[in-house]
Amino acid sequence: VTTVLNVLQTLERLVDDQAKIGSYYEKFGKLFAGAEDEQIKGLGERLSGVARRLQLIGNKMELAGKTLDGEDFDWDSYRGKVVLVDFFASWCGPCRAEMPNVKKNYELYHDKGFEVVGISVDRSREDLEKYLADNPVPWKIIFNEDPNAVGPANPGDYYGILAIPTVMLVDKDGKVITFEARGEALSAKLAEIFGPAEDDSADKSDASQGEG
Repeated sequence: VTTVLNVLQTLERLVDDQAKIGSYYEKFGKLFAGAEDEQIKGLGERLSGVARRLQLIGNKMELAGKTLDGEDFDWDSYRGKVVLVDFFASWCGPCRAEMPNVKKNYELYHDKGFEVVGISVDRSREDLEKYLADNPVPWKIIFNEDPNAVGPANPGDYYGILAIPTVMLVDKDGKVITFEARGEALSAKLAEIFGPAEDDSADKSDASQGEG
């Protein structure tokens, strides 16, 4: 089972056709889902989730669940916006490293119609809340505390998130544009969609130097 998962993950990194790789995950997911062993069966469900995720490009993404504030998450309210869906965790070093870039792009493009939805895969609410207290964000965070939640209400499992950070850029119609939306790739894609951003911090710096 571990060998199959390793092979699939290697193919995912090497092959550009994500939908084709998704079909492999789907086949093994269905095969393992019928097993009597609960561990293998659980892996089958995760593989099916990966297949679902890899086949999202050009298709609509479903999201549901509860926000960290306890509210029902309203995915439909994001239509008409370009949304970065960001799967992360408080303990994830690369997630922490990427956060300043996401915040910067949010500040640059939010007024033009850019939104972010964070989906925490933390197991501990306390750890997540502590992290966000030290690193506050202006966008909604989905946090699943129900171990029995299934479907879009449990996004981490529903989309087979095996590693983080995992991001998806979603267009105004709710369709996934790309999974490559971190670092400079995010800035470039948003500039392509919205046009060049005006960096207010740079303008203010130039103005202050002029006054001096």
